[in-house]
Parts: sequence; structure tokens; C-alpha cells
Amino acid sequence: MRRLLVIAFFVAPLGVIGQPVIDALHAGEVLRAATTEQRAAPLTELRRPHRVLRFGLDGPDLVLVHGAHREGVDEPRFRALAVALANEGFRVHVPELPALSNLRLRASDLDVILETAPPDASLFGISLGGGMVIRLAAEHPGRFRAVWTLGAHHDLAEVVDAHRSPGGHPYVRELFTSALGPRFEEEGSAPFALRLARVSPRGSLGQITTPLFVLHGRADELVSPAQATAICEEAPQCDVHLTNVLGHSDVAEASLRDRWQLARFVSRALRALKRAPVASASASTARSQTP
Repeated sequence: MRRLLVIAFFVAPLGVIGQPVIDALHAGEVLRAATTEQRAAPLTELRRPHRVLRFGLDGPDLVLVHGAHREGVDEPRFRALAVALANEGFRVHVPELPALSNLRLRASDLDVILETAPPDASLFGISLGGGMVIRLAAEHPGRFRAVWTLGAHHDLAEVVDAHRSPGGHPYVRELFTSALGPRFEEEGSAPFALRLARVSPRGSLGQITTPLFVLHGRADELVSPAQATAICEEAPQCDVHLTNVLGHSDVAEASLRDRWQLARFVSRALRALKRAPVASASASTARSQTP
């Protein structure tokens, strides 16, 4: 979640004026608001039977989905992001995913997200939650307004296999040992192929009608940025931004140009989450990769 500390969009390039600058700097303000460590209180908290936190009184509905984290919806920076989005004018619904918050992988979490989402809501998923919301949008064409992801996977089996010993990241190996059991170290993804495919977008995106905004850090050591590229190669309409500003859970050194491009991408995503109509499958693909 420290990726939410990517907030350094303070100065626009000299000589650049107009609405694009205003929009991009405003996007920076939204992200900057998510840096607080305070555990922000929701407007309401429901249990039905899973927990759902709600932030914001009115505005377009947005379902914010966490990744694999034991604190789940209670992680302070994640809650701060929910507040920032509510302050931006969204009515934010934050479901606690029973499996993912206990470091498990279950397709039943998709049902929780679907049950939480009002008609024509948008989805914003982080890390493993990002791949899951894309999968959900692909399975329910026309159901969601737009989808934004941060560090999402395309094929979770590829992510699993990339982190087996000896070269894998220790945190990810711990996560998959908890989620899949020790067999994953010995046998890789093969014994779990059906379970991993059920929560992966791969193979399901051909008929998706929802605009996708896919953000991924070039320095991401947990989920390769190639996963983001693969999502947008398969999806018929997708705005992908690979940024030098982000890793997976950290902020990288980056130029003003990199930060400016990230702010512009965030601005596009926010506009779509608010105003994009339900799209047609014939819409063209947009790509916005950082050079």
C-alpha cells in the first residue's frame, strides 16, 4: 500500500497552461490526500454477512477493492485512499474480501465484490484485487461503468511460477505458501491451475465492454509490468500506463516528466470513473505507456 505515497505532483512544466494542467494537478491533490497514516472512519459500516465500509454521501458509485493484506479494509493508507476518493465526489463502497484478507485465493471473493456494487458502479482494484475486478468486469459485460487497477495481474499462474525458490521475492513466496500451501514451491502453479485461472483475467477479456485504466510500476518486483501489458493486449479498450514513479509497494526516484505523465493518467482515470457511459465492445483501444 505504500504505492499510495506516490503523490509528488507539485509543479507543472513552465509554459504549459489550460485545463489539462488543472486536471493533472487536481489528480495529484487526490493522491496526496491518501498519504495520511490515520485510520479514517467510514460514514457507515455494514455487515451482510461480510463487512462493507462506505465513504461519501453522494456521487458516482465506486467499489474500492483491497489486495492480499491481513488488515484488509482496515489498512490505514487504504482507508485514507477511500476518504480521498469520497472527497473527490465518489460514493465509495469498500468490501472486505474474506479470503483475500486472510491471504487465501477464492473465487467467492468475486461474488462479494459483485454483491457490493450498485448498478453502473465503477471498480478500482489494487494488486491481486486489481486482477480480480478485471475478471469480474469481463464476466459481466455492461455491468460496470469503468475499471481502474494498480499493480494488477493478467495470469496469476505466471506470477506464482515467477516467485518459486530460489529467485522469488520472500514476501510473495510467503503469500502463496499461505494461499496455496507448500506444494507451490515444489510443483509451481500446475496443481492449482483452475483456482488461479478463476481469479485471473487471462482468456476472458475478448468481449469486455468496460473501459480499463491499467496502472503499473516499471520497478514492480512482485507483479511484473509485463502483466499490465498483457491485459491491454487482450482487452479491446484499455489505457495502460507503465510508470517509473512506482515499484509495487514503494516509490521510486523519477523525473518531473514521469510524475507529470502519471498525474495525467490519474486525471483520465478519475474522469472515466465519474462520467464514462457504459461502453460498446466496438470502442477503440487507447494506450498510454511511458516512453
